[in-house]
Amino acid sequence: MHENDSRHWAGHDIRHLTAGRVLEQQAGRIGDKPFLVLSADGRTCSYADAERITNRLANGLRALGIREGHRAAVMLENSLETAFVYLALAKMGAIAAPLTTAAQGELLARYVRQSEAVVFIGS
Repeated sequence: MHENDSRHWAGHDIRHLTAGRVLEQQAGRIGDKPFLVLSADGRTCSYADAERITNRLANGLRALGIREGHRAAVMLENSLETAFVYLALAKMGAIAAPLTTAAQGELLARYVRQSEAVVFIGS
């Protein structure tokens, strides 16, 4: 393998890696290290905690009937929790359709319709 081969990362063929798989691997390797740090208030989350939280979210979404390939409209403020939602959707092969939190009324309804989402995740 060539050092600059763009198809490889940390010895893995990236064509077979997903965000969820990378998180799982890193949680096993460096689980106690910070995965995310929210600069606004200094909250942190370790790789192991992020893996546990995203697995729980993914299982909850599956229980609601969300499956691989389904679209989920997501309208959340930036936060650690929002990152977990996106990772959970990625882990299960669902497609996140991000919506601006500024959208309201008919504009929001149009965005949701156009996303073809089977679920709306918002606060």
